[in-house]
Amino acid sequence: GVQFGDSEIRKIVEVGAHLVLCPRSNDHLQVGRAPVEKLKKAGVQLALGTDSMASNQNLSLWDELAHAYTRYGDVFSARELLGLATLGGAKALGLQDDLGDLKKGLCCSFQVVRPDQAVKTETLYENLIAEGQNRQVEALILDGVSVL
Repeated sequence: GVQFGDSEIRKIVEVGAHLVLCPRSNDHLQVGRAPVEKLKKAGVQLALGTDSMASNQNLSLWDELAHAYTRYGDVFSARELLGLATLGGAKALGLQDDLGDLKKGLCCSFQVVRPDQAVKTETLYENLIAEGQNRQVEALILDGVSVL
């Protein structure tokens, strides 16, 4: 989605397709920056992903979030980016009725992380996805079962 022009963006919206942003992969391959301003304004259904190990150092969605915030923080808030990584991904896969959000009736899978420092409520999302954070995973819940 890095090289899309206005006509391609309109077509994506027309057909109801989803576009997965992979900014670390785009930077690694030196293909440019997705036109996120135009994509968001046009109403393209977006998600955030890691692409593959062929064009990335790892498959950490936390690292992708941090990088996306440095690349797209002028267009998306930290909260919006977290939404692209969770519910946006579930919608792209057609799984929004099963997972991607923390609400009654959905698969209950999530991580509990401990930040490096005390976090104020108003900066929770920014701190959660900030680059250089050493997030200690305290618990991992998969489909309602604690596995860590």
